[in-house]
Amino acid sequence: MKKILAVLLALCMLVAFAACGNKGDIPSDETTVSETTEPQTTERVKPEPVKLIDDEYLSLTINDAYNDEDLGYVLKAVVENKSEEEYFYSIDSCSINGVSVDVFFYAEVKPGKKAVEKIEINDFVLEGTGIGEYTDIEMEITVQKDILEDAVASRTVHYYPQGADKASKFVRQPADTDKILVDNAYITLTAIGMDHDDEFESTELCLYLVNKSDKDLSIDASAVSVNDVMIDPYYTETVAAGKVKFSVLSWEDYELEEKEIETIEKVEMEISGYGETDYLDILNNIDLEDLFSEDGDVTDILTDMSLFNQSVVYEP
Repeated sequence: MKKILAVLLALCMLVAFAACGNKGDIPSDETTVSETTEPQTTERVKPEPVKLIDDEYLSLTINDAYNDEDLGYVLKAVVENKSEEEYFYSIDSCSINGVSVDVFFYAEVKPGKKAVEKIEINDFVLEGTGIGEYTDIEMEITVQKDILEDAVASRTVHYYPQGADKASKFVRQPADTDKILVDNAYITLTAIGMDHDDEFESTELCLYLVNKSDKDLSIDASAVSVNDVMIDPYYTETVAAGKVKFSVLSWEDYELEEKEIETIEKVEMEISGYGETDYLDILNNIDLEDLFSEDGDVTDILTDMSLFNQSVVYEP
């Protein structure tokens, strides 16, 4: 026992000497060290149901909101068809705090019946953007008699996970590495850097789009080359009117290896913008034979209907 006490006393003396020589590295007398405790898991609090729409076409209620590791941000919705006709319900556009995101929702409901479905919001692209907590989720709900026909009604609604008084709008601060590729009356398209997706084994050019117009826009990239080698990533993006969107233009690693591209030094491409409604109308009604000339080349139909077309160069 005496031997143990002697060892402890020696250790205390060593600590005291160290404290004299390095006062700035030692907590003051007022600092208390809390005991290590087991982490406490808090059970998720389910939000109260919120009815967003209640009219002659439908009743839409959000019963839950949560993060899903595979699906993204999920809203659990109950849709009731309050009419005497069968309708198809879908969401055309969605934004979180003013940032456009892709969304999946579809429900086919008989008259007087209900459907319980998930609204799956693909928010993975928002990781690392600094958007913070979701305070305002805006969605455009469309009602159709047939999925191939025009909508008979459209409703824009807001879901506030923390209450309407907590709603906020995301504002991105420019970075020194930003390079504006396109800036016109319709959009500002900014390259914000290169990244690598280890999960999908692809190299990405990260983009930030600002839709300055009053219409939904489809943005296409064509004639894409990397280091003067043609390699098309098949990029098409939709940005809702007045909204912003984070996006990536990506090449799979094996494609770059096949083209013998080790480091991306230069990206050249043509950026085109279309009014989304006009774009879809033409594609839905066009005869495929009209897309090609007698020589088999693609005609200028899509080019003629574009709002703008611009060649850009990006050098990381």
